[in-house]
Amino acid sequence: MTRLPLSPLAVALAGALAGALPGALPGVAVAQGLRLAGGGLGYAVQNDVRYLGVIHEQTGMLVGGEGQVRIGPLEVGGRGMMGTLKGGGDLSNPDRKVRFTTVWAAANVGSWLAVGAEMEARRYDSPVGVTVLQLLGGRARLAQQLGLDGLVASVDVTYFASAKATGIAAPTLALRAEVGTTFSPGNGPLTLRVGYRLERFDFPAGAAGTSSAGSPRLEQARGLVVGVGVRLGRR
Repeated sequence: MTRLPLSPLAVALAGALAGALPGALPGVAVAQGLRLAGGGLGYAVQNDVRYLGVIHEQTGMLVGGEGQVRIGPLEVGGRGMMGTLKGGGDLSNPDRKVRFTTVWAAANVGSWLAVGAEMEARRYDSPVGVTVLQLLGGRARLAQQLGLDGLVASVDVTYFASAKATGIAAPTLALRAEVGTTFSPGNGPLTLRVGYRLERFDFPAGAAGTSSAGSPRLEQARGLVVGVGVRLGRR
């Protein structure tokens, strides 16, 4: 993975948005209206850690919520999730408290494609220490209206090209993919979401004193994502 400096990229993204939005959004808002969406999320996750030839399994339910604002083709949003991954109860596979915070900005190309940038901070607390990941990358979402009114299928992929870490060597590969459906009964404001998420992080052998010292490590998470929310505004 190319480790681009996280802070300058974040500043550049924020600067570009700040420069573009004031001139673009008022006219777009008048023409196409403001749309808001938000709701609660649950992620029933199985997290496998492969280290020193052994696979350690951790499971848990993460809960949180997300929201987004869209004016015309432009969209910004955020998501927060937290919970506990239950391990084996010993120091080789300890329980970990996790907290994930995500923000994104995207441009929608018609009704079927959105592309943009995403930043995510991930914190893991366990008896052996604290690990923090700061990730920045590109995101693409494909969506297709199905035969039933209000039913949409989607594929969402994020590749994090830049990564920083504390307590562990920064990952050389970090990506997430999710496939699922969203249903709005009668094409109304209520939204129901079901999806399946896959995440992968490849860590190189770390320096002495880090949790991956001496050997590379692979983390792979997968599980069911469910959500209930509302959407307001022109559709």
